[in-house]
Amino acid sequence: MLPHSRETTESIARGKTVSLIRLTLVLPAMLGGASAREIQLLERIALYWGLSYQIVDDLKDVLQSAAEAGKTVAHDVLLDRPNIASAIGVEGAIERLNRFLHLGDCTLDSLLVSKPALSFLGKLRNDLQAELVRVTHSAGAMAMGARA
Repeated sequence: MLPHSRETTESIARGKTVSLIRLTLVLPAMLGGASAREIQLLERIALYWGLSYQIVDDLKDVLQSAAEAGKTVAHDVLLDRPNIASAIGVEGAIERLNRFLHLGDCTLDSLLVSKPALSFLGKLRNDLQAELVRVTHSAGAMAMGARA
């Protein structure tokens, strides 16, 4: 089994994870009569957060135990599924995740200028960050245990 490329993993994430987040952010805005600019910003947020969420999920698959992750782990490798952490390494995945979070933050800030009532979206973003910290913290603890 050859490792999947970053492009392949992100393409698949766009088709599943990004699409689901896009549906939850963009469809209600469209139905509510949001402007074209607001829809565009929500589309970008869905892209950045969808890719971020998928990276966190991929990191769980390679860094955590099943009990910590709350799911079967190492499943991607066993089933030859794309996993960004396997494709570009854990450090590269975390760097990419932080970049997507930053881009999402900038986009959310732009959206909140015209729609401050959407500030609740900041909680969703903070939840994603908290999950990243939890995943990488447990990985650090595992690495420390392996060294002991």
